[in-house]
Amino acid sequence: MAVAVVIVLAGALNPIGNAAPGGRPGDESIYARLAAGQPVPLTPRHADVTPTSLDVASTSVDGTVSIDQGYPGPSPLSGGSGGPMNPPFAGDRRVTSDANAQSHPSIATEAGGSIIYIAYTNQTTPTNRDVYVARSANGGQTWTHIPVAAAPGYNEFDPRVVVHGTRVVVFFANDDLANNRGFRRAESTDQGQTWSVIAVNYSGPPPIRDFVHPDASSSLASAPPVGPWLYAIYETFCDVPASCGGGTSRVFLTAMFDGSMTLSGSVFFPFISSTNVPLPTVEPSIIVNGDQTLWIGDADARNLPASGPGNHDVLWIQTATGTNSGTSWAGGFITGAYSTDSMRVDAAGFQPNFMLVYQLVNATVGFPNHIIVDLYSHDSGTTWTLDLVASQAGVELKDPATIARSPNAYATFYQGGDLGFTNTSDAAVSWSPALKVNANVGSITDAVRTTDVVVDPATGPLVAWQDGRDGNQNVYTTGFQRFTITLQTAPSTNLRVHFDTDAYAPAPVAKSLVASTMHTIECQSPQPGAAGVQYLFTQWNDGSTANPRTITVAADATYTCSFRTQYQITVASAPAGRTVTVNAVPQTAPYAFWCDAAAQANLSAPSPQTVSPTSQYRYNGWSDGGAQTHAITCDQSRTVTAFFVLQYQVTIQTNPTGRSVDVAGTTQTGPYVFWCDNTSSVTINAPGPQAVGPGIQYRYDSWSDLGPQTHSITCTGTMTITANFVRQYQVTIASIPSGRTITVIGVPQTAPYANWYDEFTNIGLLVPSPQGVGSTTRYSFSAWDDGNVNPTRNVVADASKTYTAIFTTEYYLTMASSSGTSVTPGSGWHPDGDIVSISTSAPAPGLTERYVFAGWTGDPVALPSAQTTTITMDGPKSITATWSHQYRIDLRFANGVPGTNFLVDSVFTPAPASLWLDENSQHVVIAPTAINASSDTRYGFLSWQGAGANRQFTLTVTGPASFTAQYTRQYHVTLTITPAGPVITVDTLPWNPSQDLWFDENSQHVFGVVTPQPVTTGVRFKFASWSPGGTGSTLTVTMDGPKILQATFAKQYLLTVESAYGTPTCVNTADPGSCWYDENTTAQVTLTSPVQVGGAKYTLASWTGATSATPSGATVAMSGPKTLTANWHEVTFFEEFGVYLGLLIAILVAVIIVVLLLMRRRKKEPAAAAVAPPPPVQGTQGPAGGTKTCPACGMEIPGGATTCPVCGSAV
Repeated sequence: MAVAVVIVLAGALNPIGNAAPGGRPGDESIYARLAAGQPVPLTPRHADVTPTSLDVASTSVDGTVSIDQGYPGPSPLSGGSGGPMNPPFAGDRRVTSDANAQSHPSIATEAGGSIIYIAYTNQTTPTNRDVYVARSANGGQTWTHIPVAAAPGYNEFDPRVVVHGTRVVVFFANDDLANNRGFRRAESTDQGQTWSVIAVNYSGPPPIRDFVHPDASSSLASAPPVGPWLYAIYETFCDVPASCGGGTSRVFLTAMFDGSMTLSGSVFFPFISSTNVPLPTVEPSIIVNGDQTLWIGDADARNLPASGPGNHDVLWIQTATGTNSGTSWAGGFITGAYSTDSMRVDAAGFQPNFMLVYQLVNATVGFPNHIIVDLYSHDSGTTWTLDLVASQAGVELKDPATIARSPNAYATFYQGGDLGFTNTSDAAVSWSPALKVNANVGSITDAVRTTDVVVDPATGPLVAWQDGRDGNQNVYTTGFQRFTITLQTAPSTNLRVHFDTDAYAPAPVAKSLVASTMHTIECQSPQPGAAGVQYLFTQWNDGSTANPRTITVAADATYTCSFRTQYQITVASAPAGRTVTVNAVPQTAPYAFWCDAAAQANLSAPSPQTVSPTSQYRYNGWSDGGAQTHAITCDQSRTVTAFFVLQYQVTIQTNPTGRSVDVAGTTQTGPYVFWCDNTSSVTINAPGPQAVGPGIQYRYDSWSDLGPQTHSITCTGTMTITANFVRQYQVTIASIPSGRTITVIGVPQTAPYANWYDEFTNIGLLVPSPQGVGSTTRYSFSAWDDGNVNPTRNVVADASKTYTAIFTTEYYLTMASSSGTSVTPGSGWHPDGDIVSISTSAPAPGLTERYVFAGWTGDPVALPSAQTTTITMDGPKSITATWSHQYRIDLRFANGVPGTNFLVDSVFTPAPASLWLDENSQHVVIAPTAINASSDTRYGFLSWQGAGANRQFTLTVTGPASFTAQYTRQYHVTLTITPAGPVITVDTLPWNPSQDLWFDENSQHVFGVVTPQPVTTGVRFKFASWSPGGTGSTLTVTMDGPKILQATFAKQYLLTVESAYGTPTCVNTADPGSCWYDENTTAQVTLTSPVQVGGAKYTLASWTGATSATPSGATVAMSGPKTLTANWHEVTFFEEFGVYLGLLIAILVAVIIVVLLLMRRRKKEPAAAAVAPPPPVQGTQGPAGGTKTCPACGMEIPGGATTCPVCGSAV
């Protein structure tokens, strides 16, 4: 994918169109050409970004780990204390020494580093975190660590290692909430010595949520797929407003993989504005290359603090490499150069480059502090630039890291608390000085990822870091030192090598050399080996073909120079002195040369090689069995011999010349010259006959050496042999028409007959005549085509000729006619093309029988429907005069029947009808079912006189005939049922009101009803009467004319009365003893109340379903089936005896009062001598006025009560 971008920073406008602080429209100095570190060309600014795609719903695993679950700790410090060594560092190391913390580094390597990794975070409680890795084996001189990820209850955090080509990977951040819409990783397989974890998710809910900072990369590609690939980045969040152009923000995602982590796909990255807003985006990075990929990060570039106070910038995108879609990224960009914090970035490159790096700041706009920057391209980003990496003044600088490889790159930073370092050479056009990388002073940190870098070719820069020396945090490591360089040879036969100006010595030769110094190494070439063997330099193990060459020491290394082994090859010939070619160059055998081991030499033996005009040598094989031209593999010193055979010239001639001969199975034209191996045999053949033109050929006659037509000759010297041939002509005997018999030289042949005859042969011909062909065609000889009329003659074969016998053709005419008729002429022979007049006749017609000419059938005639016509004899002919023999058929209605049409063969035919119909033909005749005389009177079909009782019959015509249709008079019955719905029977069968009732005159019919007739539950019909005819359930009717009848029914409904007590009675019902009532009448029900049931008394309280109610009953309007329910009420003690009890209590109270008054009075008076006894007690007296019955509830109440004390009704 070519991405057209040319970055020139001109007046830094932010992407929503406002001049950003420190970026005024028209500020052409771009921060005074980056404070005079110069280069700057750039132009991008377009941004927007909306690639989206997504999917994946799941991959999981979430488990395994090993190197037996971790742990030896860090190595002791190595290298001295104080500043770094020079040339670059070889001190510091640790990689980490618990009491918790650690933190963000990453690095990686493998290949020449073999292994290292780091990754980190840890802290493992208070309150958790995790990830780790470390490892080494043993360029970091021990470590191990592992628990890669470590869960319980979550965290994990920022790492990201990679490698990828047979994997390692890590990426991270998490804080679960069941993997909040995606990610985790880890992996290995198995230089990290197991791990796993994995997870991923998305689909369904995203867009997106909190994956956070990782990055990653990997590579290969530069067209087709060519995976690995990898990628990853995250940070996200989004959370929907319609998937991020309409509110909330951050984002990035991407991901890709394969080589076989699969995944392939993902993307996301809205950004927007101008001025639809969402913008933030924040830390990521990636690169990949081979060719393209990219991303960087931060952004915002308004005045929102995404990761620091105001503005920011940098964004970017691209893809291709293995692509990733949404359709696959393309332009994003911005730098309109801003900052005022954040913009940490990183990235790096190599195909043609990229680099990126960053932090900046601004202090409108002389930077105060931070700074580093880069951006670049060269040109898979299709230009950019910007520049400066580092700067200092009031120090800071801050967080990058980066690497690259090819020739170089590197970086790392934060420098206020130390670390530093840079380089390039020169894809980010210059950098370095800077350096420090620690051993120790400020002890670094200042955070976000707090450095990383790695490279390899075994193993230049490494670095990692966080530090805090050592009150806590930890990690660290470094790189650069003295390395062992070994020179080796392949094949490893102690061939001679040397360093710089040292003497040659047998390999292996090793020297310890300082990191980043330059040295000359060389392998002696050529070098002799055993007899017939030597060695020649080809290349070094890193692919260089320079010998001598210059190396820069960056790690322990072995340089192996590969040699070609060469063997001496001798090419001979038998007999000696013949020509051979070696690698396409002619040589005289024997010929010797040197050939690379396993290489191939192309040998050829040119053939033939001339000895004299009539003798030569031909190639006959190689001693190694190879083809005439073939390659040999140089795998030892050897001799290969080409064999040759002596040959003589042989000439085969023909008489006459130019005839074909077969020599050794191949057809040749004489004279034919060929070479024949000494003493070998060759088969020769004179094929014959041989055509030389139309109707002319040569037949074989003899050989000059008197051999048979096919025979062998032995080649013992030069020779000439001749084949003799005789000319022949083809003579053809034909006939018109073809296929006739002609006798040729006494033998009958079918013309056309062709044969070959030696020149000047006499040929006798005879033509038999006439010649029959079946029974209807014959041929008679007429003449030869040259005018000769004699059927017998002789001809001479002096050229190719054709003789044609001409015949006259005759055809037989067969004449026939229908029985009882005749034709003229009769059957007979007629010449081809003759026009014959033909005619036919029949007897005269009678009253009931006749013949009708139907036409000529068989072969075509001139007028097929004419009794007299012609026929042309252009072949055998057979014709028949066809007559129809017909009879008269009469059809009529019986007297008095007003019929008008019959249906004959589906055609309405007016009655009466006289029809002429063909003898033996069949016809379907149908009389009408009924013939209406009026709306209530009709005639119904009875039978055919002459054809039976069916109104349809099939007539086969065998003679004249007459048929009469007989009918009977019928009357209509109009029957009405009121109301509609009940069933009536007619002659015992149920009648459907849609059925018309027609009956024969004077027939009798019985109409009946069943009564009552149920309809649905609680609904029925009850018969009332016939009109005319009374109330009986049957009515007999005699059909002496049309009839009108009416059956009248009453529709009735059932009243269902429900009562828990007593016996309800239905009054005035339609049927005594039932509760059926005619529709729209009023039902009446009575019921006795109260009732005594066991020890309880019940009174009727109310009715449900009543139209009206009385104390002893209810009425119901019968507009349909109804249910009436009596509701009862149990009478309590107080309801029944309340009045009496009240009176009793009143009496008792009155008595007590009287007693009390008497006692009081007695105390006040002096005692009397004697007191008369009280009157005798008469018992409790009932209430005055007696009792009566409450009309509402039926209870007995006091006779003077005006309100019922039981139910409260007025009385």
